[in-house]
Amino acid sequence: MKQAFVRFMSSGLLATTSVLALGLVAPNLPKSAQLSHWLPSSNALASTSSATAALTPAEIYEQVNPAVVTIVLLDEDQNLLSHGSGFIVRADGLIMTNAHVVSADHAAVGVVLADGSSYLADIVGFDRQGNDLAVVELRGTHQLPVATLAASIGESRIGDAVYAIGSPQGIRNTLSSGIISNILADQTEVMHSAAINPGNSGGPLVNNQGQVIGINTRMLGAPVTSSEGNVIGTARTTNGMGIAITADEIRTFMTVVRLGMAAPTPRSERVVSHR
Repeated sequence: MKQAFVRFMSSGLLATTSVLALGLVAPNLPKSAQLSHWLPSSNALASTSSATAALTPAEIYEQVNPAVVTIVLLDEDQNLLSHGSGFIVRADGLIMTNAHVVSADHAAVGVVLADGSSYLADIVGFDRQGNDLAVVELRGTHQLPVATLAASIGESRIGDAVYAIGSPQGIRNTLSSGIISNILADQTEVMHSAAINPGNSGGPLVNNQGQVIGINTRMLGAPVTSSEGNVIGTARTTNGMGIAITADEIRTFMTVVRLGMAAPTPRSERVVSHR
């Protein structure tokens, strides 16, 4: 199985058609596509500024990138099925990603670290609350760099600079930048303009201090309606807007994982709609 990773270590490009892309039509409309949910709180519009100086994009990349990984799924013949991203949340090899990145049946999970080294991993579990979250754990003993979670999305404001690191179209550990465009009223998801593409799923969205404020999950899609006017899904778009699950939700899920209570399978139809 390890031999299947050779192609990734010699090049940053994964030559594959990813199944992580949004389909032309997905079965359910995520709540973030519903207009009434995008009602920014007063905190999101606050004019107070942080006393800590912002890092440059290069400094942010150097700080965060060592903890960002590429996740691949392999079939029984070691063929690449799909790929996504993730980030290390515990030094012994616990990795956060999206549920849809690792939810394929009968697939082996491989992880390529930022330095090009590769390992097999096991799925630990999925979020019981229906968020598109999962954790995997590297096999073997490790002491790895860890991404730092922001205390809360409540400390972020619309207009703040953000950065996405992941493997768009299989190009490993790629950086893009943008701003926070909106925050869900319940602070569970954040909309941003940092470019993301298939393969970015599961990678971190970080602030100008290099702290993870969210996990990139999907590209914003327009609602698709039936001839009767009912919303039946979302359409893939190229409007440059991405959606990330916030650090608050990640932190809650990590507590569940520590308690050994993560779900053994994805628990929400929303996970399917993100592909």
